[in-house]
Amino acid sequence: MSEERSESSDAGLAAAFETATKDNYLGNPGMIDKTLRVMLAEALNLRDKVHRNELSEEESNAKLGAVLRITADIFLGRDSDTVPIVGWNQPGGIDEHLAKELNLPDASAEGRVACTLLLLTEEIYSLVAQEERGEPPENTRWQMNVAVEMTTKMLLGIPLPGDAAKDGEEQDDDQ
Repeated sequence: MSEERSESSDAGLAAAFETATKDNYLGNPGMIDKTLRVMLAEALNLRDKVHRNELSEEESNAKLGAVLRITADIFLGRDSDTVPIVGWNQPGGIDEHLAKELNLPDASAEGRVACTLLLLTEEIYSLVAQEERGEPPENTRWQMNVAVEMTTKMLLGIPLPGDAAKDGEEQDDDQ
């Protein structure tokens, strides 16, 4: 291998690593986790406002829908402040994966990603409600973290537990 090619490969690897570790890169799990937690903080704030009678249920649902759509647009590569994974963070990429992973009905790309985010939000709402009924936070907070972690993996296209078994069954059927 020539020295020129080696230097070029090293530069390409360094550039790829630099991109992958950027705080605004949609291939960075930390960035996805942070984006989900910001969305959830907004959702929980809306829920609290309903409980304090500062916002009607209808107003809260409309505002939550807007938050989910804005966040879905981020994961669909439509936010100018983030760097998407080429070929993944776009309609036909991430949304197709989520549709298969969650058995989502036919919907738009935005609808599929927003539905995934809504499922996470509903899980967090359920766990918060358990705490409000007296469940100790140490019994629910780890579940909240797992829900965010699993959603992060889905948004990255990482197979969830159990997917390997499904893939193995498909391979066995083919043989």
